[in-house]
Amino acid sequence: MSTDMGPGPGYEFSEKENATIKSLAWFMKLTGIILIVAGVLAALGGIASGENLLAGLLQGAFSIVVGLLQYRASTAFSTVVATHGNDILHLMSALGTLRTLYKLQIIAIAAAVIIGVIAGLMSAS
Repeated sequence: MSTDMGPGPGYEFSEKENATIKSLAWFMKLTGIILIVAGVLAALGGIASGENLLAGLLQGAFSIVVGLLQYRASTAFSTVVATHGNDILHLMSALGTLRTLYKLQIIAIAAAVIIGVIAGLMSAS
């Protein structure tokens, strides 16, 4: 009878698995940085245009928050590779941050659809 209970607190990913996680973390970090920069530029563009101030600020703020969450998740994934003995704990932390990121995106998409429908109905009348 096997006593192997699968991955637990002391589980360590293999070199190949670590390489995959490290690569993912790098791309996530880069994406996070790009989103943060794009968010700052969108906010500044909204301020500079004057006309689209609210839209620019909202778009910028959303991009910055998504970029920060992406960056935070990348850091947790990098920690999986850099540490020993707590791979599963760090992986779960990274997945929790990704869950928050996707919840935020679902809320933002739903809000945009609702606002779009309301705006369409108001302009039609």
